[in-house]
Amino acid sequence: MSTDYMNRERDAAVGRWMISRRSIITQSALLGLSLMLPAYSKAAGEPFASKPFQVIVPYPPGGSNDSLARLIALQLARKFQQPVLVDNRPGAGGGIGIRVLAKSVADGHTLGLVSSSFATSAAVSAKLPFDPIKDFEPVARITSSALLVLVSPHLGARDLQGFIALARQRPGKLSYGSSGVGSLNHFAAELLMDAAGVRLVHVPYRGMAPAMADLAGGHLDLVITSESSARAFLNKRNVVAIATTSAHRLPHLSTVPTCRESGLSEIVIDAWAGFLAPAGTPADKLALLNGAINEAMTSPELSKALKLEGASTFEPLTPTEFKSLVQSDIARWRKIARAKKIEAD
Repeated sequence: MSTDYMNRERDAAVGRWMISRRSIITQSALLGLSLMLPAYSKAAGEPFASKPFQVIVPYPPGGSNDSLARLIALQLARKFQQPVLVDNRPGAGGGIGIRVLAKSVADGHTLGLVSSSFATSAAVSAKLPFDPIKDFEPVARITSSALLVLVSPHLGARDLQGFIALARQRPGKLSYGSSGVGSLNHFAAELLMDAAGVRLVHVPYRGMAPAMADLAGGHLDLVITSESSARAFLNKRNVVAIATTSAHRLPHLSTVPTCRESGLSEIVIDAWAGFLAPAGTPADKLALLNGAINEAMTSPELSKALKLEGASTFEPLTPTEFKSLVQSDIARWRKIARAKKIEAD
């Protein structure tokens, strides 16, 4: 057998082996690709696959809403496998942080925590550095809680109708405290006075704590505030809860009637907290964020936090539903602010 023939046979064999090997490699690669495609498509289509998040909190660290934001940030980091930075930007009644949010890139990676004060500030502030409706996209509500109508035990009123009767007997003599001009509890009291047909003297404070102390001491007659602000005073029986602003009685305060039950059907007020995104954030990203936040709120960590908070509940809303809530609250408080000439300093 000639050397040339043997070389040709060897080369042909090597060629057949290489073709066979390439075929196996190609088929294996195609099989691997087919297995990877779903995962790759998910990663490629996932808008948060390669960039950290930022959560702007326009309040100092340590408050209840700040704590919730941090717990939610941990859940989002786990879900999207990306860091989530919580950025506290307090100042100007939350205006500094909200302004930063308004100017952020609308790519779904920046969220801002807001509360009901976002709507009340929009109602009383003519010179906000942002448009509260046009500059933001509501993403998800995280908490909702009723307010309590509280009176001083020194007053002698034990229910809302009893308080209203005293206020009518002493027009312009009884007082109420708030955490400041244009605050939610200020608006709640204005709404109550209109519904009951009474006038009280407004005493604004710099925060709720001194107002509650004065109510307990008999220096104020009425305060409308959150259960968390009132809990310590209620436990010591330093104040009396005569009504709630909820649509239905609160299970853990079942003996306290609603304002509706007491004849004031207009008084249904919820204090809420939730997340906004910059205007222009795509709807599909809003939906993904909404789903992730709602999922986070049902985690054991968040459920425990809400239980410790006591009064707050979680009732998920879609971005469209939350947008409707925010805008309706702004319109509601603006109407009262204009009628009562309430303006922020």
